Amino acid sequence: MAYKYREEIVGKRFLSLSGGGGGGGGGGDEGTATGRIGDWGWRSGVVRAATHRDVADCDLQVLVEYDDSEWQRREWLSVHQKDGLFRLFMVERGLVWARREDPFSTARETVLWPALTFSSLVSKLDLPGDLQPVEFLVDRTLAFEDYARLKPYQKWDAALPGLRAYPEVEAAVKRWTELQDGQSILLTTPSVLLGYRVEVYRAEGTTQWYTAVIIGYNEATRNRFVRGSPSGIDSRRYGCRTTGITPDTPDKGNNNHPSLLS
Repeated sequence: MAYKYREEIVGKRFLSLSGGGGGGGGGGDEGTATGRIGDWGWRSGVVRAATHRDVADCDLQVLVEYDDSEWQRREWLSVHQKDGLFRLFMVERGLVWARREDPFSTARETVLWPALTFSSLVSKLDLPGDLQPVEFLVDRTLAFEDYARLKPYQKWDAALPGLRAYPEVEAAVKRWTELQDGQSILLTTPSVLLGYRVEVYRAEGTTQWYTAVIIGYNEATRNRFVRGSPSGIDSRRYGCRTTGITPDTPDKGNNNHPSLLS
């Protein structure tokens, strides 16, 4: 059974094509009318935070880190900006098996490789059905495939025909599946994580992540309360990831109701 698609976009990888408006890290729309689709000036990275849970909200802004820039150069972007900031903005959807030339071999053999598929938040270009982007794990190479012909990832099987069981590939798949499992726990059964350590993304400041302990959960707002953050954290809008699901040292002095925290 394929991994269940999660709707929140925080923590997911993205692909974008600039529409020529200001911001968005440049790129323009050069090459989209002619030339190979792979040469259109795609940019990629990770969505670290979002201002709204509804990705269709016209005021949605996302905080992104680009692969080709240091994380300190992250940007808040207005995804649905009216003047056309993006021609395409796509976010990671799922993991599939796709064929490619083996990047670890000089024999130019075709192998099976795990790759991410994407869905569009903004689409002002009509990409053909057989030219949808996939991003291969490990080296993040882009290719363009017909999603209908790709097999969803279910589990790691070294005996799968065409798969080369490279340690780097297996490790990348394991990181991806652990992220999905961790996010599933955070979003569906967060109460089981009370007293456990998590990493929280710092949208402002000079450090990227900080480690915290979950000490409360609000069923109404679905916010998690961590030590030192009385206002709570919505992991659907801000990066929050498990750190191996290990409990913190018991601290009876912090088992207070969230409304009493200051």
